[in-house]
Amino acid sequence: MSSFNFREMADHVLNAFPNFCSMVIQSVVIIVIFTLLYKGCNKDGILLRHLENKSNSAAASNLCQLISKILHIVVLLVGALTLAGAWGFNLNAVLASLGICSMALALAAQDSVKNFFGAFVILLENTFKVGDKITVTGITGIVEAINFRSTIVKTENGEKIYIPNATFSGAAITNHTQK
Repeated sequence: MSSFNFREMADHVLNAFPNFCSMVIQSVVIIVIFTLLYKGCNKDGILLRHLENKSNSAAASNLCQLISKILHIVVLLVGALTLAGAWGFNLNAVLASLGICSMALALAAQDSVKNFFGAFVILLENTFKVGDKITVTGITGIVEAINFRSTIVKTENGEKIYIPNATFSGAAITNHTQK
């Protein structure tokens, strides 16, 4: 039976302490930087506010909200990976897993991805905006909302129709408001 050697344990703690302090300081710096980046990605952040002020349209406002949400996710993911790397975790397996998971997710959610990018196209091309009267695939109505997956159109008889955004990329759109 080995006896507890206090001197060896104290030497080990004292030798590891500077490295531990360095990792704590790195972690604090990483957290501060990524917190600032996260706050900068808000809709009221400098970049998105500049973009929105340049165009002053409802489409730009919707696009800024979409970009803000995407940037928040990216900043959180990159920040978490950076923090894990600072603490010595092997990120190769994590990054490989993320790559495989993203491919599987993309294949499983092709329609959702098409609709998501369809929302980008609608907002970037400014084909129509909320409040416009449009006709697409035989449906005529007023655009109530442009969401990630679909656009809500209210017909003349009061029905709300949810049209997948991917539909707009392959269909003729008549905008009765813009003449």
